[in-house]
Amino acid sequence: MLKRKLGSYGYAGQYQQRPSPAGGGIFKQWWRYWKYKTIDVPPVIIRLPDGNMRRVHAVDLPEAFDQELQS
Repeated sequence: MLKRKLGSYGYAGQYQQRPSPAGGGIFKQWWRYWKYKTIDVPPVIIRLPDGNMRRVHAVDLPEAFDQELQS
């Protein structure tokens, strides 16, 4: 309940004495892998911060994006 109330940064700083969550604070597991509609690709296997492996299926590329992110 406290983690939801404080958020991952607040909880990590207050209760675990770390300034950022264990998985890091920049990138979370909400990344999507895109593919063209005409191409069939296998799922991407990613390693989670706790060491577990997860399969993520690629999503069809939309006609247009609502937001853009650059780094």
